Amino acid sequence: MACRGNRVPVKRFPSMIGLGKMGANMAQRLGTGGHQVVAFDLNEAAIQAAEANGAIGARTLDEVAAKLDSPRVAAAYACAWPTLA
Repeated sequence: MACRGNRVPVKRFPSMIGLGKMGANMAQRLGTGGHQVVAFDLNEAAIQAAEANGAIGARTLDEVAAKLDSPRVAAAYACAWPTLA
């Protein structure tokens, strides 16, 4: 829970878009740290693995948005691919 000054704490559910090596590890670390993560990937097996580690799986980006409370927090990571000439 995040707390801003004297305000009531706000529950935050971060999402991880992309569950490759880095995204899956980050989702797992967030879960271990007490955060409930909404996890999305195009690969169903990656979503199931994240769910096995305690994440909430999402099969579409619309589902990610629907499962997040406002303010929504989403992280998307992409690797830098070499250009093919």
